[in-house]
Parts: sequence; C-alpha cells; structure tokens
Amino acid sequence: NGGGRVTIWLDKHTDPDAARFEASTILRQVWPQLPSNVGYPHVSLSRSDDKSRRPFLSYTLIAPKKPIEIQQYAQEVIKPRISPIKGIYQVNVSGANPMEWQFEYDYKQLEVLGITTGDIQSVLNNLVKKESLGITTVQKSSGEKQRMRVVMTTEQLTVDEETFKTLEIKKVNGRIVHLGDIVTINRVESEPGSYYRINGMNTIYISLFANEHANQVELGRKTKAAIDELRNDLPEGYSMQLTYDATEYIKEEMNKIYFRSGLTILI
Repeated sequence: NGGGRVTIWLDKHTDPDAARFEASTILRQVWPQLPSNVGYPHVSLSRSDDKSRRPFLSYTLIAPKKPIEIQQYAQEVIKPRISPIKGIYQVNVSGANPMEWQFEYDYKQLEVLGITTGDIQSVLNNLVKKESLGITTVQKSSGEKQRMRVVMTTEQLTVDEETFKTLEIKKVNGRIVHLGDIVTINRVESEPGSYYRINGMNTIYISLFANEHANQVELGRKTKAAIDELRNDLPEGYSMQLTYDATEYIKEEMNKIYFRSGLTILI
C-alpha cells in the first residue's frame, strides 16, 4: 500500500553494475504498463560509503508551469532516459510541493444540520487510523526468530474523491449525511513554505548519483551528452541548467597531479 520494494541478492561472480544496468533497462520497458499514478522506480545498490550518496551532477529544470507539473514531466520523461545510463546509481527529482486534499464547507449549513468541524475531522481521522495491538514473534524460513509490531489499520487501499464523498458523518432527522453532501472536495498542491525562481519561473531539481566505482569524469561526459539531446526535445519554455558538477573538481585535481608528477620526473 503506497509503495513496494524488490530485493535481489547477487552471487560473488556477478558484476553488480552490469546487473543494475540490466534491471534499469527492464524497468524502463515495464514502467509504461504500470498504473498511471506510479512514479518511475529507481534501482540502487547496497553500499557502505556515505560519500557515494552525494550527487556528482545537479540540474535545475525551469519552466513557466506549476512546480508539480514540471516535476511530473521530469519523472515521466527525463528520469527514464537518464536512469539506464551505465554508471548512474540513482536519479532524484525534487522541488515540488506534495498534493493534498482540500475540503471547503459552509459553516451556516453545518450549523443548521447540527454538524461540527470536529465531527468531520473525527471521520477523516478514522479513515487513516492506526492502532498498535502489541508485539509478536515470527519465525523466518531460515529458522531465525524476529519480533514484529502488529498494527490494526482502517486505512483504505485507495483514497479518492468518491471514497471521501461516501463517508458517513452523522444521522440528522433520520437521514444519513455524507461528507459529499456538505463539503466541496478538491485535490490541490499544498501551499509552499518558500519560493525559488529563476527569471520569475519555477524550478525543479534533478540530482544524479554515480556508482561507487564508476569513472565519474567519463560518466559525466556521457550524461551531459545525453542531456544535451534531451534539451532538443524539451517543450517550449522549458530549459535545463547545470548547477553542480563534481567532475570539474576531479579534472582540476587530476591536472594538479599530472603537473606535479611531471615536475617530479623533471627534477
């Protein structure tokens, strides 16, 4: 409910980067068959180096659209084309505010019906209610015992506008009043806590992470070439700007090493 994870264990003879590349390719083929509201999945390799979690390239996607629309375009078009590049560990898209449900009511109507906002809140809270039932012990197939928390939940598998409309609020004069009878329901983008714009336009951030053993200089060159091709296909008004490039620092350090090595040999 809300997400999923598939874990693949590799034997010691398998090249993990090659396996990740193959999995990314398969996911790109399968993704169009998934439900329309499913985000693009990402493949990650287990690793212990925290430094590998830092992006080596960062881009901003700029457009005269709402942030949620720009992010959706990045998720559906840009991310699937960049993720399969061999050496890319992960592509993160962020910057838009999450969507939320908005309920508008007429307080005079509620007053006539004898319904309070507390009645509405109570019903909505019960829709996603979770209650702990305690701890139990389960045995895995390997024989190992594991303690797990047992939770009772009334959360719906799918919560949509029709689900909200049919919620029973209160019985008034022998008639059951449903939520859809007293409120207007909208699905909107949440209010932003801050704004960041370039030339008055909204931006979305695209962060690229490299595999631990990838040649970031070569990978950066391939990725930039792929993004240059992407730029030609961007809708009118859209643009992508490179905001951070770790490969420039790596090149600078390599040039210092070459220069010092040359001086050492000369001396």
